[in-house]
Amino acid sequence: MNSYKYDVNNFLCFEIEDYLILQNESGVVRVEDKRLIDFLKNLDVENSIHLCEQEVSTVFPEEYSEVIKFLERYNVISPVKKLNFNIQGISFYANNVNVISKMEDILNGISEVKSNMIDNIDDYVPSDDELLVVFLNPYSKKHAKRIRDMVINFDHHYLLFTYVYNNALYIDPIYSSSFKNPCHLCHIENIEAQLRINTTGNITYQHMIDSLYSEINNFKVERPLTNLDVLNIVSQIGNRLERLVTLKKSNIVFMEEYQHFFCMDLDNKNFFKDNSLHWELCDCYE
Repeated sequence: MNSYKYDVNNFLCFEIEDYLILQNESGVVRVEDKRLIDFLKNLDVENSIHLCEQEVSTVFPEEYSEVIKFLERYNVISPVKKLNFNIQGISFYANNVNVISKMEDILNGISEVKSNMIDNIDDYVPSDDELLVVFLNPYSKKHAKRIRDMVINFDHHYLLFTYVYNNALYIDPIYSSSFKNPCHLCHIENIEAQLRINTTGNITYQHMIDSLYSEINNFKVERPLTNLDVLNIVSQIGNRLERLVTLKKSNIVFMEEYQHFFCMDLDNKNFFKDNSLHWELCDCYE
């Protein structure tokens, strides 16, 4: 018998006299076996996130394989699987304390790999087979470039860049130098170019930002975040991680999805996506 590890999925227990009702996202099942009831209650009380076959065989020495099948069938447990791109670790850096506290809960739920919260990005040492998730608010292009430059020479390092700009949340495509896809600098330059366009001849948001950049060397773009803003931001980042990295809901990711960037207007909550494009003056494609 091996020591294969399973993830313990979220479930609820409701005990009625001599049986137990188990509920989760897959449905509802009635459990009448006393040993299995006690086993499930113990998983629930201990808030277990992993389970090995040996733990089951200790309680069910004769029926452990049948119990494993039952737990899998009703989605109480699921086999641990590798993350997309064979990612071995996830690090998160943000310059907003409210987002940090909420994202820590999200990352703690990714049980397949170790997660790390970064206090100072200058202390971060990139390595292959690692994902760095970044959130910036306030946003500084110089700061963003320094982060991109830290990872650009690693073929199997992955970067998910997220930030607030012009009162919207932007989520870049996952970047890796081996993908030869547009980096964050490509994306922000194209965003700024679009924001400069105004057919009425009036000064645009980007024109004001350009003027401030020219006058104040360390100017940063920032939006005060409400509690609802923070929840929306963390939810969208978590959704992208689930869709492209942890593959919790589906193992199938279409190739064009890796090229999509996402934008959510934080005021009206409108949401759209588009393909990211290379900026002709960027060095990421060299």
